[in-house]
Amino acid sequence: MPRKALTMGVGTILEARSCLILAKGAAKADVWAQMIEGPVSSLLPASALQLHPWVIAIADTEASSQLQNRDYYQHVDRELADQPVLPHWVFQPELDPRRAALATR
Repeated sequence: MPRKALTMGVGTILEARSCLILAKGAAKADVWAQMIEGPVSSLLPASALQLHPWVIAIADTEASSQLQNRDYYQHVDRELADQPVLPHWVFQPELDPRRAALATR
């Protein structure tokens, strides 16, 4: 697994311990909504991130403007923002016991 990369294949990305994806601007809104809420499709390789158990997706207001469940995502974000410390498995996902359960599916 590369430590850093500008581009890599979907298979390599799905093998990563965790993924961070960022979007900024209205030009990304349609693709962002498809990636988050649309079906997993080879026509939108980023949609494969729905299959990854540890993705952090961050977008500005414009990029997230087409999300159908935007209010829900904002509610969850506010709820999680009150937690003072992220769980240790965010940075070391292999330590989360739920990961083994996902691998057997």
